[in-house]
Amino acid sequence: MLRSLPAVLVGALLVTASACGKKDAPRPEPSFTGRWDYLSVTTFVYNSTGTVASQYTQTFPLQNGRHSVLAVTPTTLQYFLPDGTAFLTPTPYTRAGATLTADGFWTSNPSSTAITQLTDAELTIRHEYQRSSGRLAEEEHYARRNP
Repeated sequence: MLRSLPAVLVGALLVTASACGKKDAPRPEPSFTGRWDYLSVTTFVYNSTGTVASQYTQTFPLQNGRHSVLAVTPTTLQYFLPDGTAFLTPTPYTRAGATLTADGFWTSNPSSTAITQLTDAELTIRHEYQRSSGRLAEEEHYARRNP
């Protein structure tokens, strides 16, 4: 029995070492395309030193059981009102990593727009604005719409 103990230890070490050396394949990023319910927007106002001077969140309640929707195809963005009426025409966009560019889609002309959170269920898009009065940022919060 004592002679087989080293063999058992060597076997256990080999199994442990091979398990530690294995790396799980990275999980693919959730899809950005789809229909997203527009839940809220959080606005951040920065002072001259770059510190958040004020912050507020506006939530968008259901209207007749529905939210406004951001519809994302592989090439366009479009907003729909809760009743299903198109609010804007489909606008072409490009995406490079987290950065989004959609000329004229966000009417306040942000200096930058980026996806800051993308999961199977949630999406947050952050817009940065440089104004004469200082910096402003808005984070739009969405939930994936189930068909």
